[in-house]
Amino acid sequence: MTQDIHYKDQLSADGDGQRSVTPSSEAYQAMLRDLARSRVEIWASLEQQVQELEDILAQYNPLDVIGNILFANAVFDAENI
Repeated sequence: MTQDIHYKDQLSADGDGQRSVTPSSEAYQAMLRDLARSRVEIWASLEQQVQELEDILAQYNPLDVIGNILFANAVFDAENI
């Protein structure tokens, strides 16, 4: 995959040493071309990761998984219950 490629004209240095993305038209087009070329590889990687996640989730009771996800993402203040 091309995720580690950095385009020199796409990144500009700030005064604080951080880099911020300011895409130029040429760099953006190059990134889109690289992304299009990697489409099959990206899709295969996603399918593999989905299969791995399904294998992990199959080891657990679905209701326990749903309950834990809901609890972990619930918005409430434990001190006021």
